[in-house]
Amino acid sequence: MTDLTDEERTLLRSYLTYDSGRGDPSTMPLEGLSGKAMVLAEGDCLLSGLEAAVHLFEISGCEVIVPEGMESGGKVVDGWTVLEVRGPLPGMLRCERTALNVLSRMSSIATYASELVDMVRSSGSDCRLAGTRKTTPGFGPFEKRALIDGGALPHRMTLSDACMFKDNHIASLKVNGSSLKEALEAVRKMRGPYLLIEAEAEDGETAMEALTSGADVIMIDNATIASFTDLAMELRQRARELGRSIVIEASGGIDASNLLEYTPHADVVSMGALTYPPVHVSFRMEII
Repeated sequence: MTDLTDEERTLLRSYLTYDSGRGDPSTMPLEGLSGKAMVLAEGDCLLSGLEAAVHLFEISGCEVIVPEGMESGGKVVDGWTVLEVRGPLPGMLRCERTALNVLSRMSSIATYASELVDMVRSSGSDCRLAGTRKTTPGFGPFEKRALIDGGALPHRMTLSDACMFKDNHIASLKVNGSSLKEALEAVRKMRGPYLLIEAEAEDGETAMEALTSGADVIMIDNATIASFTDLAMELRQRARELGRSIVIEASGGIDASNLLEYTPHADVVSMGALTYPPVHVSFRMEII
């Protein structure tokens, strides 16, 4: 299992604190009692969130046993036991719903991401899928972790992970008399070659300006398949003439129905849909 970060541990504790409120009166008669439970999958899925669920039970005073071979990123069949939990019943029941919610949300994202990644690979394309910053406030780190478990890229974990000039950045520059080229040069001067720079473009002029100004990644956003294909081919040709290596990203309005029409000419396809998947995976806890 991949270790949780300090930030993730803090978030998980805050989820428990929020859900507990002033305490659960229904567990008062169980004080001092211990028990055993199993956490079971309620459908075939790609498992994600195991580390988080283990931590939630452990900080509630329970001992957790992970069945041999069970891990985040692995396939799970309906009815399989993903965790065995032993310990004080009040603590176990206190974190039951939070742990199941985390497992469900993360496994839903990982399962859908895996389905689309497999679809792209089966087409023979090397294009990678990535999430976006369209995540749930307060739960983003776990949604990003689920994308990785599903074989997708998390994109930026935080704003500091890359320099990304989006449409509103570019508009802000223009209304103040500056240009994307000047902004890129300023960032390069400050950070040198050690920071990835990405620029969003909704037209060929902006895309070419980003390329000639030294952007590493050019995101072609909200383009039709035809216009994306033409612009991607033009950018690659111009990059070769400049002796440049670039990454072309497609984004905006892309889902499972049209994904494979973008992948032949994209290095990366970023999809907000990956973090609000149309699949739902459930888990349950049974006291035994």
